[in-house]
Amino acid sequence: MQTKQEILEKLTGIQSSRKSYYSELVYLIEEMKKKNKQLTVINQLTQIQINATWQQTTSYIAAQLSHILVFEHFALTIVKGGTLSSYLAKWNDGDWQCHTLTQTVSVEAPVLIGQVLSYPCRSVA
Repeated sequence: MQTKQEILEKLTGIQSSRKSYYSELVYLIEEMKKKNKQLTVINQLTQIQINATWQQTTSYIAAQLSHILVFEHFALTIVKGGTLSSYLAKWNDGDWQCHTLTQTVSVEAPVLIGQVLSYPCRSVA
């Protein structure tokens, strides 16, 4: 036979309210863990070495971002003077490997995203 306390809890829905509260609490804790991980990665990105090469920088950024996003390829593209340089990092056997692709571009015309996306992929590394 159920006690008065058990009957009262069933009638008032205290048990279901507790379950709902705890599931929401677990969800919020997981969201906070994700946000904390993102902030940690952002903090790590601020610690890029000034004297690192662009290949090292690209691999470092890809490694840090892979902690919060799932991807296998990462590209960092820089236009300096008349040269468009793309540093392409690829996840391979537990490490980020970087290749450099370069192309001469017209200095007068701005480089458009479409030009970068249609850029032929030849490894010059």
